[in-house]
Amino acid sequence: MRADLCEIASGKADKDEVIAYAKALLTRGQPLDTKPHWIFWGLAAPEALGGADARVDFLYTPTYTALAFLTRAFLMLPEEIGRLPDFTTVLRGGLLAATGRDFSGHGYESLKGVLDTLEIFNLGGMDNFVRSYPRLCPKFSRLFTKTVQGLRAALKAGKLQGMWGEEYTSRAADIFHEMDNASRTRVLVYGTLLGGNSNNRRYLAESALVGKAVLHGYSLYGLGAYPGVRENPRDAVLGEVYEVDAPTLERLNMLEDEGSLYALRSGVISFAAGPKAVAGVYVYLPEVREENYIDRKNQPWRG
Repeated sequence: MRADLCEIASGKADKDEVIAYAKALLTRGQPLDTKPHWIFWGLAAPEALGGADARVDFLYTPTYTALAFLTRAFLMLPEEIGRLPDFTTVLRGGLLAATGRDFSGHGYESLKGVLDTLEIFNLGGMDNFVRSYPRLCPKFSRLFTKTVQGLRAALKAGKLQGMWGEEYTSRAADIFHEMDNASRTRVLVYGTLLGGNSNNRRYLAESALVGKAVLHGYSLYGLGAYPGVRENPRDAVLGEVYEVDAPTLERLNMLEDEGSLYALRSGVISFAAGPKAVAGVYVYLPEVREENYIDRKNQPWRG
């Protein structure tokens, strides 16, 4: 499983193979009798595993690995993976099960276990996934965020040692370096930045298109050479979602005159299938005229 996870993380895996593998994982996750909403991918039933070390190695670690594959697959192919049968239910159950040990190892290897888990989650792009889908499993999102923040603080203070004085500073620094390098911001665009429009090639040529999506809770208005969105809980806007790095996001902020003409805010989006997610959206700040409203049948906007 770890080798398969590394292959998909490298970007070399075939699309059809990724979908088939994800489909197989979804059918192999099993609930516990005592916790029917928790889904595990263990190598044996929990009652057959004696001590905590066996449960970490043969119950939790395979579960972390399966989850990392599913999250990486979904980040790559949100529409195809999201429409697989029971995807959201099984993934949510697996994320919930993964909180059972707070990601830690057994006994004196508690901290080592947390770092082992974060290495697996890095392969799955879990940091990006949690930021994009914080409400899919709130308990997991809170634990992941708390764990990462706590370890970052400990690393900054130079106090990252195991119970017997084992030194984990260098390893933790490598994990966070990899996590930060992989960090991307998802932004929904709905105007001149859409594929085929004037600013797409200029600003998003090096950014990955995640897919077409719907922005919920906003209405679209024509502003002449470009459009803008304003909040409206009963409406939605069609657009495209891109993953952008920090320099690209800075350029987009300059283009949109962020903070003056537009404000970059978090919006709720959804793809054709799968759970709702969170993405940045540039919201128009000045007043708009209702006669310039653009309804859904005339979207996505084209200049």
